[in-house]
Amino acid sequence: CVIIPTLCDARSLEAIVETFKFIHSNTKLIIIIINHYSKIEKFDYAYEYLKERLPDPTILDVRTTTLFERVAKDGITFLESVGHKRGEYQLKKTKESHADLYRAIETITKVRNAK
Repeated sequence: CVIIPTLCDARSLEAIVETFKFIHSNTKLIIIIINHYSKIEKFDYAYEYLKERLPDPTILDVRTTTLFERVAKDGITFLESVGHKRGEYQLKKTKESHADLYRAIETITKVRNAK
């Protein structure tokens, strides 16, 4: 399984299309996560854009979060600190949203692998 987060802007979406095409034939499952959008219209645009250009993409979303960027920058130690006494409380809800997302990915992966 390959998970690719993306933003909703045209440049990011086009990069996702190119990335998807590049890895599609070598990968069983690609999950695209539309990430960090404030208005549902932005998600709808990104979703439709990807659906029109990719063969049967699996698309999930996390509405408002910077957690992907922070984990990429600061690593697992940062992620583990979210919601703890000395951690960053403002990201606790985001971490919970991500936990839901990861459970969804796990479920999709199990269903696809069972086929």
